Amino acid sequence: MVFSKPMLMPYLMGFSIAILPMTYVQVLAEGFRALGESRVYVAFQVIVLPLLSLIFVSLISMADWKNGVLVVWSYVLACYVGVMVAIWFWHRRAGFDFSLEGFSFIWDRLKKATPLAWVSIMTIAMSFIETLLLGVFHSPEDVAMYAAALRLALLVNFVVLAFDGLLAPPLASLCRDGKTDALESLVNRAILLTGLLCSPIFLGLFLFPDTLLGLFGESFTAASSTLMILVIGQIVNVVSGPVGLLLQMSGHEIPLRNRLMQSAILALVSGLALIPSFGFVGAAMSATIGVASINLLCLHEVWVLLGVCPWPAKLFFRLGGAS
Repeated sequence: MVFSKPMLMPYLMGFSIAILPMTYVQVLAEGFRALGESRVYVAFQVIVLPLLSLIFVSLISMADWKNGVLVVWSYVLACYVGVMVAIWFWHRRAGFDFSLEGFSFIWDRLKKATPLAWVSIMTIAMSFIETLLLGVFHSPEDVAMYAAALRLALLVNFVVLAFDGLLAPPLASLCRDGKTDALESLVNRAILLTGLLCSPIFLGLFLFPDTLLGLFGESFTAASSTLMILVIGQIVNVVSGPVGLLLQMSGHEIPLRNRLMQSAILALVSGLALIPSFGFVGAAMSATIGVASINLLCLHEVWVLLGVCPWPAKLFFRLGGAS
């Protein structure tokens, strides 16, 4: 009733069935990261579900079944196959504890992890605010154009998430030992390497937006300016470095939660102001405002709480002082 689009019901039903296995895959992936299995973490966090979905969608295309609902069910199938693979890997690596002591341990950890739960909720909320508002105020075609541009802009997330998975253990260790200089050096190297790996993606998105969006259909080239705006937000994300992860690994989940809430509110307000008038371009502007705000706020928290200032921020401050 909110979106007045009953034709989306089959798609919503399909995706709702995928929520449980998809969530369990993410939980097990985080478990592998806690065990120091960074490669397995990256595989399940970034690669397995998209790869399985691509395989199943390719099979549908080969069978010439032109039905969008079947694409949704291919993702559902990918989630269930993926969770079975993840469970098998976890059973081989750590096993399962179904004793009362095991459940008591889990409950105790869940209570302590409440701030992190809010961090996850706010992160998810920020990723959907613009799409939901666009669905309320505009047509499904506008939502599709924005979604296509967003997916292309988020290609850099494959690199960012991979680095986050590799960085988490050493960041936690350096934070625990209080080695601020080594921590800042690691963050700076991570920013440099991530920037180098993401630069070809950014260049491709900036130089060939029409060509890339045209892969979704000729009409999608209308979202080229939307794509460029979204890419600006991702550049800010990469240049800022793993500041959110750094706050998590250093035990500062509550400040991170508070900053995410502030950014989510800012994204919501800017979305309500921009999307009704500017459509998917306004959605891109709102999303970029949200991404930039959370990264800048977390940069400030990292500097105040940990004494770490990544080199792009130092360069910006020096240029500002020089002017």
